[in-house]
Amino acid sequence: MGFGGGSRMKRMYIPVPAPGTIQVFDLLGRLRLRGQAGAPSTQSLNLQSLPDGAYFLRFEGEGSGGSRPAVFGWR
Repeated sequence: MGFGGGSRMKRMYIPVPAPGTIQVFDLLGRLRLRGQAGAPSTQSLNLQSLPDGAYFLRFEGEGSGGSRPAVFGWR
């Protein structure tokens, strides 16, 4: 589990407003991925280890945070 990786993997790019932690949870609330994000940037998430489905992305950082739903599906 983690972020980054090879060029032929499932990926999602999300903007992060500040340094912090990105977490991906499944619908049962289980933490599936966790990684650190640097200064304001666009973070590349390697989702290769996750099956297709619905997940929640959560960002916790300096002075900001929140979560949003996401659906991953590659065929």
